[in-house]
Amino acid sequence: MKNILLLSIALLSTVLCWAQKDPEAEKLLIAVEKKANAYHSIKTDFEYQINSVGESGIDTYKGSVLIKGKKFKMELDGTTTFSDGKTRWVFLKGNNEVNISDIVSDEDLDFEEKFLIDPLSIFSIYKNGFKYMLNGNETIENKNLTVIDLSPESLDNPYFKIRCWFTSENDLHSLKYFLKDGTRMTLILSNIIIDQKVKDSDFEFNTSDYKGVEIIDLR
Repeated sequence: MKNILLLSIALLSTVLCWAQKDPEAEKLLIAVEKKANAYHSIKTDFEYQINSVGESGIDTYKGSVLIKGKKFKMELDGTTTFSDGKTRWVFLKGNNEVNISDIVSDEDLDFEEKFLIDPLSIFSIYKNGFKYMLNGNETIENKNLTVIDLSPESLDNPYFKIRCWFTSENDLHSLKYFLKDGTRMTLILSNIIIDQKVKDSDFEFNTSDYKGVEIIDLR
């Protein structure tokens, strides 16, 4: 009886912990977001991994992105995406065509879609309907990283947890989405360059730079 009581207390403590927002976790999340937003620009390579249920291997995609606020230029899987914060141009190199569309709200988008629309949003995801708590430290590639788990407040989300890893310099190292169907999606950042000199025109598609390009305007 005593063991059952102790177990019940432990389980209740865990539930109550997840029902709150850990102030120490929040302090780190805010510091990381403020640091990222303070940069004039961020350039980073990234690796996007998808481990699907029933699949023997992991699908891996590598790319790079240059970010200035809501503006960005992203290279990924044979495509180059330009965005000036209002319009998005997706250039398909293999087809020599560019698709033009307006930027849509990212509130209801999935993780991978949100990253493709607004890469800077990964530094502030904790603000949008999450509880969070510190979950110790892990050593990855000889780096001592702090782990924070985010738990969505809504049960309607396709995932039940986002695990984030942060460096001792308050930089985001990686994050992993745990989907309810068993799929795991991981985004790893590397080779980060900050405050690189950029022009607003770097985030706009210039047709004169792409001879014979087919333009498909979806607006």
